[in-house]
Amino acid sequence: MSRVQVTRTHDTHPALPAFTELSRLMREVERRAFSRFQGRGRRAGSSQEDWTAAEHEVLGWPAAELCEVDGRYEMALTLPGYTAGEVEVTASPREVVVHASTRQFYGRPLYLPVDEKHPVAPPDANGVSKFAGEQYWMIEHRTAGRPVVSLRLTNCYGPRLRIRDARQTFLGIWIRC
Repeated sequence: MSRVQVTRTHDTHPALPAFTELSRLMREVERRAFSRFQGRGRRAGSSQEDWTAAEHEVLGWPAAELCEVDGRYEMALTLPGYTAGEVEVTASPREVVVHASTRQFYGRPLYLPVDEKHPVAPPDANGVSKFAGEQYWMIEHRTAGRPVVSLRLTNCYGPRLRIRDARQTFLGIWIRC
C-alpha cells in the first residue's frame, strides 16, 4: 500500500463566496424545514417531506423538459445564471445506470436478512419515492435494454443526519453505549 503524507493546515483564508452562499442557503433550508416541523405540532414521521419542501422553497427546481424528436432527444433546461454554452448534458444509452435507492421501501423487516423476495411496504413518502424511482429505471431496462443497477443503501450516515436517537439511524444508540 502506498504511503501518503497528510498535513493539516489551519484555515487562514476566508471561504470562497460560493461556499459562503451555499452555507447560507443550507442554513435557510434547515430553518424552514424546522419551521414546517413546528407547524405540524412537532410530530415525528415527516422529516423527509419537510426537508424536500424546504429545499424546494429555498433552492427551487430547475425547469426541464426532455422529449424524443425523430429518434433523437432534445432537452430544454432552465438554469438561472448559466448560458447554453456553459451547460453540458451527456447521454449515453449503453452506460450502466446506478440508482441510489434504499432498503427502507421494504418497511419493517419480516425476516433478516432482508432480500429481494421480501414484501414491499414503504413506511413513508421517501420509501414510496425510492421504490417508484427504481421501478422507472426497471422499465427503462426492460424497454430500452439499458443496464440498470439499484443500490439499496441502509444505515447511511453523514452530515446533517440526526444521530441523537434512533429515528434516522442506529448510530445514536451505538454512540451512547
